[in-house]
Amino acid sequence: MAHKEEPGKRGRPALVIQTNVLNDAGHATTLVVPGTTRIYRDALGDGCPLRVAIGKPGKSKEETDLAPHETPLASLEP
Repeated sequence: MAHKEEPGKRGRPALVIQTNVLNDAGHATTLVVPGTTRIYRDALGDGCPLRVAIGKPGKSKEETDLAPHETPLASLEP
């Protein structure tokens, strides 16, 4: 039986958001917005309205969209 992969599970880029106030307080909750290389663009070049196109981040060879609507809340232990 095949299991559906979570977005961002194969080393794709992600946007990690955390404020220094929470870092300094030892708070272990971080917002991680997954990226996907499954890009959709219509004939006019418009993408999914729920995604943010970020191009080819870093050394990536593929176009990437951030998918904030698929953002889980991760608890990271120090």
